[in-house]
Amino acid sequence: MDRDNQIVRIKKILTEWNPLEDSTEKFPDLDNYDIEANDIYFNLEIDIDFPTKNHHLKKVKNMIQEVIEGAFMIEVNDKKCEAAAIKINEILKEI
Repeated sequence: MDRDNQIVRIKKILTEWNPLEDSTEKFPDLDNYDIEANDIYFNLEIDIDFPTKNHHLKKVKNMIQEVIEGAFMIEVNDKKCEAAAIKINEILKEI
């Protein structure tokens, strides 16, 4: 799967999750979390040889939280972030 397609799919997951909830109107240049999806994708070091699936999932979850919290100065809901991380982790496995 090509990188652009994966980033589009990550954007879709972030948009469906919508961690900003009702605050999206405060960010007119949000563009369905385009920058955040790219940041998450490019900041993750994809290593096929991780010792366990959960270790990689934890890294994905931590990167999502770091990017979203840093971009919008909000605290990310842990359970909702985990649901998004599971989906994004599946996309990243396709590399």
